[in-house]
Amino acid sequence: MRLDSYRSVLSKLLDVADRYSTKLAIVPGGSIDEAPDFLETQACLKEFTGGPLCAWVDTLSYSVARELGPMDHVVDALKEHLVGATLRDFSARKKPVLLGEGEADWQSLRELLLPIPHWLADPPEFSAASVHASLELLEKVTREPEQPRKPGFHLR
Repeated sequence: MRLDSYRSVLSKLLDVADRYSTKLAIVPGGSIDEAPDFLETQACLKEFTGGPLCAWVDTLSYSVARELGPMDHVVDALKEHLVGATLRDFSARKKPVLLGEGEADWQSLRELLLPIPHWLADPPEFSAASVHASLELLEKVTREPEQPRKPGFHLR
């Protein structure tokens, strides 16, 4: 029932967006009480194929959803539609914290984020510390992971 109402509103919004050459982005929720969730987002993208519709992921919602079960197959289905990501970090109680100082596993999120063209850092507050933390995290995520050195002798 909930998804039917969402689809009805989305259909009307897509008609208006199409008239104004604008795209709408669906941001899938991570918990059971957020609509649409990742599977519902996938269903909407399939139903409205060809419309001005894309997906935008939130790292907080994605991380919460991953705790409920594996997300790889769903994210693979969404990848061609993902145009952006909101970067948020969180404490063990799922409260927002400065980027890079929380529970988000940025190395595993790296695979999700790198193909996405637009990123939006969303720290819990706007301050010099939050801007600095955001920049450090962006550098960390975009930097290639260091390869472990093989034991033995290395010539210089």
